Amino acid sequence: MSSSELSQALALQRSGNFVSAFEIYAHYLAKSKNSSYPAAHGAGYCKRALRDFEAASYYFQEAARIAPDRFEPLLEIANIQYRLREYKKALISIDAALAHTKETEKIKLLRIRMLNGLGEYGQIIRICNDVETSELTRQQRYAWKLRLIRAHFMMGNLDTAAELAQIVKVADQSEYSRWSGRDALREKPVIDVLLNNYQRPDSVRFQRWWLDFQSIPVNRVLVWNNYGGEDVKQVPLPRSENAINDVNHMFYGRFAFAMMSQAEFLAAFDDDTIPGTHWLRNCVDAFRDRPALLGSIGVTMEQSDRYAPNTRTGWIGEGQEQNQEVDLAGHAWFLPRDWLRYFWYEKPSTFLTGEDMHMSFSFQKHLGVPTVIPAHPADCPAAWGSSLGEELGMDISASSNQKGMGHYTERDKCVQDLVSRGWSLKNA
Repeated sequence: MSSSELSQALALQRSGNFVSAFEIYAHYLAKSKNSSYPAAHGAGYCKRALRDFEAASYYFQEAARIAPDRFEPLLEIANIQYRLREYKKALISIDAALAHTKETEKIKLLRIRMLNGLGEYGQIIRICNDVETSELTRQQRYAWKLRLIRAHFMMGNLDTAAELAQIVKVADQSEYSRWSGRDALREKPVIDVLLNNYQRPDSVRFQRWWLDFQSIPVNRVLVWNNYGGEDVKQVPLPRSENAINDVNHMFYGRFAFAMMSQAEFLAAFDDDTIPGTHWLRNCVDAFRDRPALLGSIGVTMEQSDRYAPNTRTGWIGEGQEQNQEVDLAGHAWFLPRDWLRYFWYEKPSTFLTGEDMHMSFSFQKHLGVPTVIPAHPADCPAAWGSSLGEELGMDISASSNQKGMGHYTERDKCVQDLVSRGWSLKNA
């Protein structure tokens, strides 16, 4: 594959045009008589992005055949086997990859994903205890602590999990005070929390338990259970107010249920989001500095008619030292409860996606407030809105696993519709 052709395919791939990129990769793979590693690997990547996992597996297997000394396609195959719930096969693929590379933190996390699928929490505990953290960033060390706590909780070692969580909370208090330079709050606001469960009952159970270690006590916890299929049992969470549904109301239903809150503030979390113990405090401080819709991950679009390409900030990076204005926020939101009425003043572009865009648009139009991502400082992970987002967000129950290219088309339509209705984007 020539460098110019590879550059063209890569440019299309990075812009999100996976269909066109795949066509180039597949054409030159055939032209090379199935001997081009970049073409095979690129074709697999594009098919994976399009959620065509059977085809993606084929192309990654071709890449592994063409370059048997490369570990990357074997790890890609493991990821696909995970998505297909073939956890044991995925572990075999990981072991095969390790014949050609060292076990990095990324590979350890991939293995943990499989062990979570198998319910092998004892093995996860052993991995967490054996991790050498001296060369890791503070955020990575924090994440490993949460993995250990979560594994103990899932295994039923509740006393051990609580002891470890309390140690983390005490250390976080000193860390947050040092980073922020702020004294303890004289009056703590009343904050209700909204959780959303779709095919992740165990994750939400841990999420609810972990909320007890926030530095600002949570008032009420509202749990919206979307219908996840006949094989997914909806079990009401203790010490919570539960809405059980026989229909999947997608992404918007929870914000109707949230109108039952009577608190000053509402904090909403996707079910793949585990915040640091001082996330709520970080939001309160940021809001008092500048009233805004706050979130744990921010997106700034580069065009006024397309969702991608975009720039993301918040927990997704290695640290964000200042509060940052963005076009929209996701994964976790923090807002005055009374602002929710404006969320429903405007009809959503579609109920299939885009609740994050709709919220930022509605608040900007009717309240004149921006969307801001509070600082996610590299040296204070206690302030972060999500610590295990990437691995939990990629698990087999993630809604993103069940969306094809049409999802991105719908996101583009949302951007176009909301801009036509007055949504002002930062770079447009």
